[in-house]
Amino acid sequence: MADWAAMVEARDAEILKLKDLLRAENARANAAIDREEATEQHAEELADERDRYRLAWLSARRRDCLNSNHATEALELKDAEITRLRADLARSRPTENRESLRGTPRLEYMGADEDGEVWRLAGEQ
Repeated sequence: MADWAAMVEARDAEILKLKDLLRAENARANAAIDREEATEQHAEELADERDRYRLAWLSARRRDCLNSNHATEALELKDAEITRLRADLARSRPTENRESLRGTPRLEYMGADEDGEVWRLAGEQ
């Protein structure tokens, strides 16, 4: 009977030892699963952040392109306006013939004072 009791006691000790090993293995497996889930979650977050950055970059490039196109159009309009104004100015100027300048008052620069430049009609004293 003593052998039987010793055998049962040894078996119970072995069962407890195996249960402890099983618990330790389960804890290690659960920790590995948690690490894997955390790694997958982190990878998803990085992918989302990369996608947000990429969309922001593309949006900035699109805005820059639109602004560039608008600037080019604005410069073209400004050049056309300058050309039109030059043509208007050329039409409004008298010809090179001095006869057409008779009777046109002339201005003489007299210098500057605290208010700015001073001009007077030529021939005035």
